Amino acid sequence: MTGLKYDFDIEIAAAVKTITQEAARCMWDTGNLVALKCLADAQIFLTKLPTWMMTTYHSLLQISPDYGADNWKYISHCVRTIFEFIHDVRKIGAGLIVHGSYVMWACLQGQRAAAELVEKDFSGCSVDVLL
Repeated sequence: MTGLKYDFDIEIAAAVKTITQEAARCMWDTGNLVALKCLADAQIFLTKLPTWMMTTYHSLLQISPDYGADNWKYISHCVRTIFEFIHDVRKIGAGLIVHGSYVMWACLQGQRAAAELVEKDFSGCSVDVLL
């Protein structure tokens, strides 16, 4: 998992660099600042998520060492639910792409939801599956 996390971090950094350049090209002033803040927070979120996955998996293995596959299924389900949660939070504004402010609003809602997840270390949050 460590090698995979390293590769994942490299891909995230490359994507953030590309999107940052595109945001600078397409947006100015406040819009660009908001986009950069959302990108920085998304990078933090995506960097911390694999660490949470690995830590949780190892914790579950200590409790039930014979159920590695089931533990991984549980973690995969949690991750899928996390991304569905963020998608649902952003969905309302993202569907209204007739005006850029709606897209920006949707991104900020997703950023806020992701920040809540990171702050609470992906547990104790609004995502029902993570009790």
